[in-house]
Amino acid sequence: MANKKTFGEIVTCNDNMIKLLQQVEKILDSNINVVISGENGTGKTILAKTIHEHSNLKDYPLIKISGSQPVETSLNLPLKGTLFLYELGEISLDFQAVILMAIQDKKDVRVIATTTQDIASLVKENKLREDLYFRINEIAFKIPPLKERKEDIPFLINHYIAEFNKEFNKKIDGISQVALDYLLNYEWPGNIRELKNLMRTGVAISDKKQLWLEDIPLKISISGNNVLKHDSTVSVFSLKSAEKEHILRILHMCRWNKSKSAKLLEISRPRLDRKIQEFNLSKPAKKK
Repeated sequence: MANKKTFGEIVTCNDNMIKLLQQVEKILDSNINVVISGENGTGKTILAKTIHEHSNLKDYPLIKISGSQPVETSLNLPLKGTLFLYELGEISLDFQAVILMAIQDKKDVRVIATTTQDIASLVKENKLREDLYFRINEIAFKIPPLKERKEDIPFLINHYIAEFNKEFNKKIDGISQVALDYLLNYEWPGNIRELKNLMRTGVAISDKKQLWLEDIPLKISISGNNVLKHDSTVSVFSLKSAEKEHILRILHMCRWNKSKSAKLLEISRPRLDRKIQEFNLSKPAKKK
């Protein structure tokens, strides 16, 4: 069994994420400023809040500032606490000057900033003041996208099922192997946020003991570009054989429910029946 590490609501068995969390734990009792980067949906805000909640400043305010807020001419900060700069590159340069002035002499205020871009590139693109960059960039953490830590998916699924069982008063005890295999081959453009939302919907609508593929509303996954990972183990030598392989995979995912398979394939049920006959496809016999 893979090593699993939890930090607040963050759960991982990915080596890079474990190393990241171990580094985070080393700075919890200091007021060192932190920059967290990563794609949308990777959990930057969750990590920022978890750092605050486990730090020596946890009993003091967490003040969030984002680019959607009106620009203030001054900023009154408490003597102690955490200043959370959400999506650093979206905060105006004028407001950044106010922030810099406010934190200049605050020794017991930690700054945690998040960004979807590399922080140095923000300076080059004139989206971040250079003086603020040098003030807050004391240690940086980059959260890997979910497609680079797919070993976490089974842990995250179980974590979210347990969470949403409580919310919806359900007793779902896991996910079917077909659905899990499908999710493991999905490329997750929305990262952990997308997985969490799908699990919430799945638990809410499911009336079974396990989540099945039909409970997971991945509407764009079949026809979308760059979303399903290519299976390099499948040898495809012609368009016809590729079509046969794709139809067979969808039938398997839908447990040979032809209506649902046709819907995912975006063809009519009669046309699917003709394709099954053309390719001589048959439903696997049930194991005794």
